[in-house]
Amino acid sequence: MSRNAALSEELLHSYIEQNLRRFMELSEVMLARGNLPEEAARAYFKLLLEVPPLWYEEPSEEIKTGTLAIGATLDTFERLKPHLPTDAPDQFLAKVFYSDIVMSAVIQNLLIVWYNGWLHDKIAPASAYPFALVWEALSARAVGMPGPYFGSWSYPPPELIRPPGSASEDT
Repeated sequence: MSRNAALSEELLHSYIEQNLRRFMELSEVMLARGNLPEEAARAYFKLLLEVPPLWYEEPSEEIKTGTLAIGATLDTFERLKPHLPTDAPDQFLAKVFYSDIVMSAVIQNLLIVWYNGWLHDKIAPASAYPFALVWEALSARAVGMPGPYFGSWSYPPPELIRPPGSASEDT
């Protein structure tokens, strides 16, 4: 297959099913959160496989040219997983991935798709839309999704939005 070619729908589906668990584990570490919804993970993984970088073109000892970029990233994660520090494994992996231009783009796309539910000009299906992490970060419901009751907007959000690093309840 040409390195500029996209994967066929059949290959895409097969690759996602074979690697979904690894994608979810990597996502959970990089997002520093557990219990990500599988339905959203499947949709977001598909988006990552449809946008550049698709192919890994920088040969190394561990990765051969022509490997899928997300595959190279997942393989690197699997190789490093036993050695991850218990404190801030996401920061450890960020240093490793960001030192590689292809993998850094994959990780940036992974974070973007989980927070926004879209990537480049590709949008996740409507069923994955409410799982985008931006809604939780804003303490809001996904736009267009029904709220609990009329007038709920007149009350403060269930979780107040605080500045990063703020531990005080009185800010």
